[in-house]
Formats: sequence, structure tokens, C-alpha cells
Amino acid sequence: MKIDLQGWQLFLQTVLSIVDDGTDIKPLTAVGHVVWSKELPDNSGYEIGVEFTDIFADDYEAFKKYLHIIQESVR
Repeated sequence: MKIDLQGWQLFLQTVLSIVDDGTDIKPLTAVGHVVWSKELPDNSGYEIGVEFTDIFADDYEAFKKYLHIIQESVR
């Protein structure tokens, strides 16, 4: 799967994070499988939970940091 999340790549511990200003979206790419799903109340689609089974370690760490920042911003 490819997930487009603007700015997640800024948390990478690579040269990319130094020269990238976050405006270009580099999709997070991983292999995973759906572990749960539920239909949305308005029947417009589904909410799903995915378990990553293959993801680059540095991408995974950057994604976790990105999610932590998002979580803190909604508190």
C-alpha cells in the first residue's frame, strides 16, 4: 500500500529529511494486511485497521514519530 501523508518524511533520519521542506509528498510504502474493518455509519466506505508486515525500519520509525505529533496536536 502507499499512504500519502504530507510531512511524514520530515521525521526520517536521512539526508532526505535535511533537504526536503515537506511540500513534496513521498508516499509511505509498506506491505500489510487488514486485521479489522467496519462500515461507516453513512455507508460511504469503511474504516480499517492494517498490520504492517513489511516496511523499511527507518520509514516505520518516522511514521511512528509523525503519528505521535498528530496525536499530541489533537489533545
